[in-house]
Amino acid sequence: IYCGQYLRGIIRNIFVRHQFFIPQFDINFGEGADIIQTLCLYGIGDPFSYISAFATKKYSSIVFAFSTLLRLYFSGIAFIYMCRYFHHKKQLSILAGAFCYCFVPYTTWQLTDQTCFLIPFYFFPLFIVGVNKILNNESPWLYVFTVFFAATSHFYFFYMLVILTAAYCIIYLFYGEDKRGFKEALTETAKLLGLGVLGTMMAMFILLPVGLAFLSNPRAGIFEHGLSLIYEPGY
Repeated sequence: IYCGQYLRGIIRNIFVRHQFFIPQFDINFGEGADIIQTLCLYGIGDPFSYISAFATKKYSSIVFAFSTLLRLYFSGIAFIYMCRYFHHKKQLSILAGAFCYCFVPYTTWQLTDQTCFLIPFYFFPLFIVGVNKILNNESPWLYVFTVFFAATSHFYFFYMLVILTAAYCIIYLFYGEDKRGFKEALTETAKLLGLGVLGTMMAMFILLPVGLAFLSNPRAGIFEHGLSLIYEPGY
């Protein structure tokens, strides 16, 4: 409900009041807080959150349920797109794979919990295809814009997706069918890194304030308990 009101307010400022004004502070959050930093954990930058702009308060629950199912549907489409890119031709197998990819216990549990936790499911196949396009000297823009949207959607899932994608690249470059020499692999890695930085810089208007809020948050005391940004080797 709040996200819909917020987005409609921005649209109204631009097209009715002719002012490019995006509110960044709201006194209604506790004793007052920054909107982006407060709502970043719930995916305010996720493209599927924009659907809330079309929902009045009366129909918000229906639109919320629709957007949740749409996330799963798009996850399946992304998976099918990845299979098509790798030239898999058995349509029934691809469809079965998409269902298996979308409807696992984790996703069905999140349907009634925090739907922003579905974010990595529809971005990861696009990361994989984007990486392969670059390594095969095709257009880099799918990769760049996937990095951009993933970074604006949820900072935690963004860097976890980056770690998984980096692991995929290492396997592809050194152990795949089209494995590269060390020098060529370094060149390809530098290209991927540069384009990844480009997509990340495009997302800094959300990523930077969210990152600063995360690092300076005293509530959880996260760093006192030794929280690591990556998994421990034993895990």
